[in-house]
Amino acid sequence: MIDLHRWERLELTLAWLFPLTYLIHVVEEYWAGIVLAASPSKIRGANLTPTQFLILNGVAFLLMVAGMFISQRLNFRPWLMVCLGMVVLVNGLFHVAAGLSVAEYNPGFISGLFIWIPLGISTLIYLKKKVRQDKYWAAMAVGVIINVIVLVIARSGRRLFEG
Repeated sequence: MIDLHRWERLELTLAWLFPLTYLIHVVEEYWAGIVLAASPSKIRGANLTPTQFLILNGVAFLLMVAGMFISQRLNFRPWLMVCLGMVVLVNGLFHVAAGLSVAEYNPGFISGLFIWIPLGISTLIYLKKKVRQDKYWAAMAVGVIINVIVLVIARSGRRLFEG
């Protein structure tokens, strides 16, 4: 007999790992990528001041937490988890690939490799049979689109604050 409460607790725990690991990832990117950069030209992949970086990531964190509460209330948490699983998987892979391509540390590499890639893969595997196939693939597509949006914002972020 399956203990449903155990599975619900597991899913809830897995869901809240996303905001928690997001904070870990942002701290790594901030300290290793922005604070320790000798100049703005040394910040690879991000065109943001430290303040802009913190504002944008603070908004993203609040949206993620709000999404967790709303998805629970409106009963679409597994879909959101598939979407976030894809976001962290792709982002983690991006950080690892960027680090390997230049053969040096890339801010986000450690949390990407050891936290986000495993979290993304395990979430996608865990929910593969729990989410209807069409919704599963749609959530994955949205996750990829979110990564594209994040990349565009990171590359041209300062322009968002001008004018």
